[in-house]
Amino acid sequence: LMPDSMMFSMPGKPGLFPQYNRFDSPSSDGSPITALAAFRDTILQFKENGMYVINVSNPNQFYAQASYRDCGVLNPCQVFTTSFGVIFVNKKGCYIYDGHKLLLLLMVNLIGLINLA
Repeated sequence: LMPDSMMFSMPGKPGLFPQYNRFDSPSSDGSPITALAAFRDTILQFKENGMYVINVSNPNQFYAQASYRDCGVLNPCQVFTTSFGVIFVNKKGCYIYDGHKLLLLLMVNLIGLINLA
């Protein structure tokens, strides 16, 4: 019923999700969230056409600290969390978010892959 909202639990009660503990997507396009990934004090919220970096360092005040167009994914299997960042792939290339910035590792063009690293 709310495909572009994230629900969160109460501190210390991971199985309870009160209806008012909800963070609505910063975009107003109504498209559904396709994947979520947590890294340090942020949650990466993926949609089909974009990615939002949600700062969750203060449990009483979540906010979108960055947004990236054309960095969305269609499926959660396209996102992988590591100890040094979140790696994800889409039709444009392979990216890593390291907690501070988004880096393009591989770019897809009409011929094939171009290694940028």
